[in-house]
Amino acid sequence: ALSAGQRLFDAYKEMAASGDSARALQIFEFIEKNIPEFWEPPFMRARVDSMYGLEIKPDSVYKLNYLAFVDQLLKYAPDSYYYHQFRGMALQELGRPEEAIKSFETAYDIMPTSSLAYRSLIAAYIQSGRYADAVNVSRKYLILNPTDQNARRLVNAYNTQQMPKGP
Repeated sequence: ALSAGQRLFDAYKEMAASGDSARALQIFEFIEKNIPEFWEPPFMRARVDSMYGLEIKPDSVYKLNYLAFVDQLLKYAPDSYYYHQFRGMALQELGRPEEAIKSFETAYDIMPTSSLAYRSLIAAYIQSGRYADAVNVSRKYLILNPTDQNARRLVNAYNTQQMPKGP
């Protein structure tokens, strides 16, 4: 089932694609105000402002504001793997991969059965050339999620003898 944020975001995209820019912008702004933890709008805000003739700030301003927002959420819910996940995504968007990895690792440690936490962490490891770390996490993940075929394929395809060593 899709989240409310995702359903609204899909409605935004549909309105924008059909040329109904006024309604599209209303939906986008509704998401920002009412579902602030939904991660996509802050990463798109500069583009949206440009499309609708609004004041354009540097893309990094929106991303830094979102990071500050998520950091505030984490003060109230430090064990929320979602918020650590969102923090990692913001850090990735800001070009801070090592900090992103730390947030993804925290999210995964909190909820090792989450496919979202797992996929984000291994993607960050692979992007950073940390293949052995990706395989090690995949092996642990498979213990808790033995039917995950993607994790199994990664482990089978990248055994430590075939992979370059991570940093």
